[in-house]
Amino acid sequence: MAFRYLALSLLMALPSTLVADPDGYINPVDWTPASEALDSSVQISGTFVAGAVFDEAQILDERPSLRAYVPSSLAGEEICMRAGSLDGSYEAQYRYKLPEPSDWRQGGVIDFGYETKHGNLLSELTTPDFAVALSVGACASDPDTYLVGYWNVADADSRLPVRLLINSLGAREAYIYVGSDPSVPAIDCTSLRRDQSATDIRSFDFSCVISPDVLDGARSMIEINTATAGVTDPPRFIELILPEGR
Repeated sequence: MAFRYLALSLLMALPSTLVADPDGYINPVDWTPASEALDSSVQISGTFVAGAVFDEAQILDERPSLRAYVPSSLAGEEICMRAGSLDGSYEAQYRYKLPEPSDWRQGGVIDFGYETKHGNLLSELTTPDFAVALSVGACASDPDTYLVGYWNVADADSRLPVRLLINSLGAREAYIYVGSDPSVPAIDCTSLRRDQSATDIRSFDFSCVISPDVLDGARSMIEINTATAGVTDPPRFIELILPEGR
């Protein structure tokens, strides 16, 4: 499915403005970097969902790149982008502000860009070794709604698997349910830890791949379950926002 591109200009230290593209659509330009760090120490993120991206798509020549479909219903919302490498050596967080409803009358794919001092490194990182999450709401909030991103890949196809990357904080097992249909079986998640020792630290530790056939329209509810030593933790619920008409 082809979507009209709505470029998100990355302008620091400039007042927030709105710019029309050649077809007359309004492009959001309000972008605020919060942090970007690259070092050898492992930083464990406090966010349960570390990443939500389309998988198995064509790799772009120009990288790093981050795009996502944003419906018009999110006009005026903040979008928080969190990113990090599996080994914890890289972490970043950025805040985006979408235009108000009067300027955002239809949805489309937004090119969020990725302003970074480490472009050579990030252009080579793909899932599951790298996590990117675009959550709806302020970065200080506990997010439960996520845009599904296209990280370093083309957005020409929305009928792709979705990969969730989870920071379970040491659970031994993880599995998810998609939607409310009880006939849809659970999806087992794959551990990304080499072993269960205390020294095998990861900034996220499970990868869950969701087939496009079980995703429920433009908004899919996901129930995430984790367990340690046979004891199941309370489930967590998130919503994934996907391209409409997929």
